[in-house]
Amino acid sequence: MINESSLSRVWQHFNDPDRNVAILTAFRGEYTYEENVARNKTLAADLRKEGYGFFYVDGYWIENQGTENERKVSEDSIFVIAPSSSDSFAETIHKLGNQWDQDAVLVKDSSGTRIINNDGSDFALGPIQPGKLGVLYTKLRNNKKANTFVFESERNDHGFISRLRELAGLKE
Repeated sequence: MINESSLSRVWQHFNDPDRNVAILTAFRGEYTYEENVARNKTLAADLRKEGYGFFYVDGYWIENQGTENERKVSEDSIFVIAPSSSDSFAETIHKLGNQWDQDAVLVKDSSGTRIINNDGSDFALGPIQPGKLGVLYTKLRNNKKANTFVFESERNDHGFISRLRELAGLKE
């Protein structure tokens, strides 16, 4: 397990063109915290078997986004670091995400940084943005400073104001 988890190291990993990294979890809202921790330990063992290093981070996500069951969740996530560039990295991370019933995983490889949904569709993310919070964000653990990071989205989507209007039932 990699124990060095500073924001500068995360920044280096995301900006190294030869480094593959990912963020995923085995947490699901329908399980207790204890059950989710056990699930994550099994996922961590699976990652070790693949030869990947990792450390734990706190993730904030919207489960079942766009459905009746949509809800914001806080979950223990795993920041994965591959020892070297690999063409099968994204496929392996996506497979593990599906195995643990995840809506999506975040992967950075030679194709860029993107969210890969459980159905295999994906969308590109912009560069890492340290020190910011968003609807979906990640926070480093065991750090005296509140080291958070997000990614700028490159997805053409409704903006904040449009979403508020939709929530209020107003048309544009």
